[in-house]
Parts: sequence; structure tokens; C-alpha cells
Amino acid sequence: MPSKYQFGEMIIKLEELVDLYKNTDYRYNVNKLYLSDGNVLNFSFAKENIPHLLGINIVNLRTSKVLTATTPFEMLEELISRYNAIYDKMVRGELNYRDIFSPFIEDKIKSFEKALTFKLEDIFFACNYSKERSYVNGMEYNFGCQYYVCLKGENDDLIFLGLNKKEYERCYSPSSLLGCFDKQKGSKMIEDMITNQQIMLVNCVEIVNLKKTNYLDNKIKLQLAKVLINLSNRYGSSLIITKDYIFALSKLITAYEKENKMKNFILDFISAISKGKKLKTDTTFDSDIKDLTKLYNDELQRRRQSDLEELRNLRKEVIELKMQLEKVKVKK
Repeated sequence: MPSKYQFGEMIIKLEELVDLYKNTDYRYNVNKLYLSDGNVLNFSFAKENIPHLLGINIVNLRTSKVLTATTPFEMLEELISRYNAIYDKMVRGELNYRDIFSPFIEDKIKSFEKALTFKLEDIFFACNYSKERSYVNGMEYNFGCQYYVCLKGENDDLIFLGLNKKEYERCYSPSSLLGCFDKQKGSKMIEDMITNQQIMLVNCVEIVNLKKTNYLDNKIKLQLAKVLINLSNRYGSSLIITKDYIFALSKLITAYEKENKMKNFILDFISAISKGKKLKTDTTFDSDIKDLTKLYNDELQRRRQSDLEELRNLRKEVIELKMQLEKVKVKK
């Protein structure tokens, strides 16, 4: 059990994080993570899960009956406000520190703000975790969430935010927070978590309430994909990038078709200029090509009208000259 000073320091940190949650928009945010397998994870930080994310065992705290509050978040607030009395009860043996506080509470406290206020650039990968795949592979570890989002913390630390689907809903709720792991421990955690599992890129994060959408830069996406391919090869996992592959293929096909169309347009343009013919207007062309086609055809029409006018004037002059010659012949 920590000293009273250490306990007080921990309570102060808990209070700061509770205030952060209460006094910002993060508590209301609905986050959408668009995964490279085509699925979308909708989740928000449910109030009742905050104590657990911070490392407080609400079940044991409720069983102890030392608090008057009944809801998890209110119990956390009362625990903070009455921490002196709670500590005294632990000293007297009326409460067991380890029954109430997670052995990893310090790591959870360090990780909470990053998890709550995460940004797209913080996300390393998402893992669709299956106990069956872990069991078949004979893994010793068994994680309890359906999805894990791996976040990059400070100094190469790694944080894992676990998500479980709410009953009868499509929305997920953060129900586990693992971290902060340094580079060495983080690598071991990644191995334990993703071996024989499915991992994905997070291509886009949409914060519904704030109407903000951020897309992963293609250059960064490629760098991440290369790293994750190496990890998946090393640990027998599968990097699912089906949607990305289809999207990239469609873009490639579009670019190829556009290139061929441009080549054909240039050939037609050269032919039209050399023969003095109009260009055909294609509704599938880009606006710039449409404008160029219109400009050329308009200029060609103007020139034709000008040439026709000159021809008419010349014909008029020839007729007048012929009439004058006829008059001269008559006089003779």
C-alpha cells in the first residue's frame, strides 16, 4: 500500500482527469474510426466506464459499502472527496487497497488523457481481437475486448484502448485501458495481442459532435502499412486492407482511363487542327478539356464565318469588276 502522501498524489491526478472529462467536449463526443477492412467503429466514452478506465474497481468499492453514492462515476467523485477517510479505513484494515485500486493504476492514469483526447495521428493500428484465434494459436494471454486501438504515447510509449460493443447497440464503448508501455514492453504487448489476429489501419477519424473529419495522409498510410505488414508476417496475423486495396485499384483504373482519354483527345485535337474540323464534345471530359474544346470550336466557327465573309466580299468585287468590263465593251 502506498504512503498517505503517495496516495494523496494519486488522488490529485485522478481529480484532474475527472475534471478534464467533466469540463470538456470529450465526454459528449461520438467518435467514428474508419478501418481499412471497410468497417466503422462508433464509440464514445461512457460515463459509467470512466472509473474502470482509471483503474478503480467499482464492484469491490460498492461491496465495501463505505460510500453513499450509487452510480460508478459518482462513487469515483466521492472516493476523491473522501480520500482521507478512505485511506484511514485501509490503514485500519477495513478496506484492502488492492481490492479497490488496480495494480496498473499509475499506468492507467498516465494513459487516460491521451486515450480520451486522441487524434488520428496518434493511432498505430486497430486489432479485431478474437479469443478463438488466440486459443487456437495456444496463446497464454487472453484479452477481453472485441477491438483494441493501439495509440502512440510520449517517448514511443504504447497505449491500448479496448472497445466492447454495447448490448443491443451498434456503438462500442471503451472498457479497457492498457499502458503506458515503453518500447520494449510495448513490443511484447503487441506480440501477445496481435498474434494470429486481424489488424487494420485507421484511415479516417470523424468526431460527430464537433463535425470534424481527419483523413490519414497517403504517405503516412504507406509507411504504417509497411510496418504493419512486417509485424503481421512476424506474428502470423493478418493485415486487412481490403477497402484500401479496392479504393487504390479503382483510383488506378480511373487514372489509366483518364490517361487514355487524354491521349485520344490530343490525337483528335491535332487531327482537327490539321484538317480544320470541329472537335466532338464529350460530356465525360474534365471541365478544362470541355472549355478547351469549346474555345477551339468557337474560334473555328469564327474563322469560318470570317472566311465566308471574305469570300462573299471577293465575289461581290468580282461581279462589280465584271460589270465594269461589260460597260467598257459596250462603249467601244
